[in-house]
Amino acid sequence: MWRAYAQFWKRYFQFGGTTSRSEYWLAYLADFLVVLFIGLLFALITILVMPPWDSSAYYPGATEAMMQRVFDVSIFVESAYFILTFIPNISITARHILDAGHTPWWMLIVLLPPAGILIFIFTLQPSKAHPKDWFSPTAIKYFGS
Repeated sequence: MWRAYAQFWKRYFQFGGTTSRSEYWLAYLADFLVVLFIGLLFALITILVMPPWDSSAYYPGATEAMMQRVFDVSIFVESAYFILTFIPNISITARHILDAGHTPWWMLIVLLPPAGILIFIFTLQPSKAHPKDWFSPTAIKYFGS
């Protein structure tokens, strides 16, 4: 799983080529586990920041301010991670759609909310035999559109 996740980062801007179904889903599983770890880490920090008693009598507003800072930092970290993984997620999906025998232009269908399920169906498909040179006239004719 972590090898697939390492490939996810190594092939950051590589939109050509292929990614097998197992590599695709293992990379997404690892990505999910990283996001889950970050969320749980900040939940634990929030629990540790909260005092076990009501400290508002001693430090009015201190607890709320600390919790707000932890919340702000967690939102920043989660947002930064989303921005960092945005392009690799698109590239790995494009590579797997190519591997399944479809053109990556199908990814634009996610702009139509109900039709986005089609991309999910494409990602469930196994690899197919296809031309090696993705940009040759044979490959363009093979993939249709």
